[in-house]
Amino acid sequence: MSCTKNDQGGQRFLLPWPDKSGRHQLQVIEIKSLSSPYELSGPAAQVYLQSAFSSTGFVGEPAQPDLTLADGVFVPRDVNSSIGLVLYAHMERLLKLDQELGIHNALSWPRSLGFEILLHEKDSVKLEFNNARYFLDWDLISFLPTSNGNTPLAVNPGVIAHEHYHAHFNLRVLRKLPQHIRQSEIQSFNEGVILRGWNEGFSDYYGFVYSENADFVQMSLGDEEGVRRNLALKTPHVIRSAAHHSQLFNALMDAGESTAEVGYRVGTDVARVLYWLVEEAGENAPLKTHRDMLAFVTKSLEKIPEFYLTHVNDKKLEPASVLDLFFRSGEPILTQAQCDVLLDAVPYVFNKENLEGECLQP
Repeated sequence: MSCTKNDQGGQRFLLPWPDKSGRHQLQVIEIKSLSSPYELSGPAAQVYLQSAFSSTGFVGEPAQPDLTLADGVFVPRDVNSSIGLVLYAHMERLLKLDQELGIHNALSWPRSLGFEILLHEKDSVKLEFNNARYFLDWDLISFLPTSNGNTPLAVNPGVIAHEHYHAHFNLRVLRKLPQHIRQSEIQSFNEGVILRGWNEGFSDYYGFVYSENADFVQMSLGDEEGVRRNLALKTPHVIRSAAHHSQLFNALMDAGESTAEVGYRVGTDVARVLYWLVEEAGENAPLKTHRDMLAFVTKSLEKIPEFYLTHVNDKKLEPASVLDLFFRSGEPILTQAQCDVLLDAVPYVFNKENLEGECLQP
């Protein structure tokens, strides 16, 4: 058997891949678009191993997996070769998902990713572990080393998709906003909690849609974090108010600690309501599948910059105001059952009066 592509245009690899339960098992996975099985470069992505940064992105050449060939299947000889190939395989499928959603043209391809990237904790010489980051300035994703014994972030399909979606939010929202506008407590809250929360929440929702696992965070970060961010939890699927989140935000600010956790809580609240809007949609809903909802949300992101700049200095924005912006600023698109989800989830924003005429009637 040669090392060339098969008759269907792809090559087959033995890789750790999630089964229907979400558990990773060794499976034969096809990758269609690699220029060569021995270099992780193709139209979907360029994947780097332990690379440093320069002003233009990762330094050096894409990773070169060490492979053997057995019965027409490429078998990685080491862990990093497996991880790199898994990353490329998921990016190939994420490109296909973006194409199906009609959102791929907004990004530049191939995407740039690195794994086993060594970064120091903020203001420390200690290396950081068990994290993944999207870097806005370079438009690239870094997966840091894993030390907690769980599924590595770099092979977790939901996490890979989550980090990829940050690029969509960056392009449609963050790049249209001025940077470093935290001149007051209100601005700090709106940027550090609300804007960050929307970014994290929509990225979590995309991660769920791609992975088909509402609890994908638990696989890599453990049960406690998994419970906090499991999108399928129905009680409560309530978006907590700005006043609620302000208490923790102010306490963390006073202690000189990171406020990132508050943003993640906002994100989970918003993503969980999106999840249940679809689960309760009904057969005749225009947004009756999670892919329908994801496409609608992604195209609606372009409404955020003008809204945000109009209100960022006025008051602490409500986390749910983004749903009000999406669902009440155009033609009715939610069924009555979906409007009832909003009434239950955000009674301090939505009520029967302001939703009158905004819901599709049976």
